Order: sequence, then C-alpha cells, then structure tokens
Amino acid sequence: MRDFQLALEYCDLSDLGYRGPKFTWINCREDQAFIKECLDRGFANPSWREFFPETEIYVEAVTTSDHAVLIASLYGQRVGFSKGKRFRFEASWAVGKDYQEVCEHAWNRTLVQALCTVSYSRSRRIIYCINYKNYNREISLEYCKRTRELSKELLKGISMSLGLGDTYIENALNLESGLQILIANLYPPCPEPELAMGLPPHSDHGLLTLLIQNGISGLQVQHQSKWVNVNYIPNAFIVNVGDHMEIMSNGKYKSVVHRVFVNEKATRISIVTPFGPSLETVVSPAPELVHRETNAPAYTGMKYKDYLHLQQSSQLDGKACLDHVRILPA
Repeated sequence: MRDFQLALEYCDLSDLGYRGPKFTWINCREDQAFIKECLDRGFANPSWREFFPETEIYVEAVTTSDHAVLIASLYGQRVGFSKGKRFRFEASWAVGKDYQEVCEHAWNRTLVQALCTVSYSRSRRIIYCINYKNYNREISLEYCKRTRELSKELLKGISMSLGLGDTYIENALNLESGLQILIANLYPPCPEPELAMGLPPHSDHGLLTLLIQNGISGLQVQHQSKWVNVNYIPNAFIVNVGDHMEIMSNGKYKSVVHRVFVNEKATRISIVTPFGPSLETVVSPAPELVHRETNAPAYTGMKYKDYLHLQQSSQLDGKACLDHVRILPA
C-alpha cells in the first residue's frame, strides 16, 4: 500500500474520496478473508481538480459486479443507477487469460509496455506503472496537440462549407481556449453481453469527437432509426459531429447519436478526444445562418460549461440534452 501511495505522489494524483458503502466487495460476502476497505477509488491531478472542483465519487451498491460501481459526478449531483441482473463481472474476468496477454492482443505491445505491466490471478491484480508520469505529460500532450490541430483543420473545412469563411468557427467560439478531453475506454469480454451495454445511446457535447480503436468493432451509429455498425478501418479516425456543431450550424450539421455494445470474446479499446468551445462561450446559431422568415433560429444560446453541467447531471439518453435548447416550431 505504501508503494501505491508513493506512485500516486509521483504522478501528482490525489484521492477524490467517496460516498456510499464502506467495503469494496459487495456480493453479500461476510468472510473476514475478503477485503474490508473501499479499494475502488477515484484519483485526479491538480488540473482536473481546478476544472471540476465539485467532483464527487459515488459508490453504487448495484451487484452487476463483484466490485462496487463508481460514478463520478463533476458537479456534485448524484446520478441514479438502475439495478439489473447480476453477472459477477470481475469474477469472470479473473478466471480469464492474464491481463497483460489480453491487452497485448487487443492493442500493440509497444503501447501496452509504455503504460503498464500487469500480473493477474484469481485472488489479486497488481498493476506496476512504468514511466507513468512521462507517458502522461509527453505522449498524452503530444497526442492531444496533434488531434487538436486536426480538429481545427476539419472545422475550417466545415466553416467554409457553411459559407462562413475558414476561420469563422475558430474566432466565434474562441477555440484557442477550447476544451479538449482525452478519454481511454477499455471494454473487456463480457460473459453475458445481451445483459450489458458499453455505452447507452447518446450524442456528444462539443463540436467534433475524434476516435481511434484497436480493431475490435463495437461502435454503432443511428441512421434513419436503425443501428448501423461502424466497421474498423486501420490507421483512420472516426469523426463524430457533436451537439454544439448542430447548434452553431442551426441544424445544417446533425450531431451523431451512437452507442457501444460489448462482446464475449474480445477486448475493445478506444481513445476518444472530444473538442469544443471555451467553457465561457455562449453557443447559439451563427447569425449569418439565421433568417427570421426563411430560416429561424432552431436553438437557444447556452454557455458551454452550463451545457456540460446539464449533460453530466443527466442520464445519457439520445439527444435529451440537446432537446433542452431546441426551439420547437410554433
């Protein structure tokens, strides 16, 4: 435990605390041999704490896992979690192949070795991070820099397609101070995929979301009320249009409703980078795209940070957040 604490200090991470059940193991286990401490915790660096000072971690005692489910609320408001059929996810994972082997098969050896070396057995999982601090501050920052540049170039093309000039979106939405988030998702094999969903149907906040994955399909987009598989293309980004592009373009570009399903055979990994305006920017339809008689504004303006607050305090449900700023025809 001391080594773990030293690793956190080295990486400049601190415990966010938690609310909820005291113990990690929640499947009605009373034996003293089991862990009597909440080891499922949330950690953050100073930048995260500065952006989201009201973050709360809630431990949900829903037995879809041998471990409690952690829900992070960025604005301190608890989000409900519906109970489902238990399937002891962690127990199924523990009897599978060694975690290191699975990760190497799912991704590539170089990236895995740069991140961590893992030993996994039925009784414990130990993760030794290698050069985590350097990875976090060099590789992640370089990746974010490059994807940010790519997003800006794509937005120039979109801006020109709307007849607004190539720098209109960048200037109007203050993209020099735009918010960018780096998210890594890991979806291990699920023994009962028909009972689980990687992510429910939703659209992304922001302007554009860039996504890469490890060759295992799982993303679906909604098209004409049907779910369509997004097949993996090597060395290519998947680009999703976000809610704020739909708002700014007054509906000319539509945000993409998508979901993620899991499977029982292969691990899926995705790296996701949403890109949006500055937090203080009020996003509304571009005046140049609005005409009182022929093309009335379809959305009301809202600060980007307030929209984030709304989304993070609500359950993912299609375009439910976008509907809050949509102006319905009279």
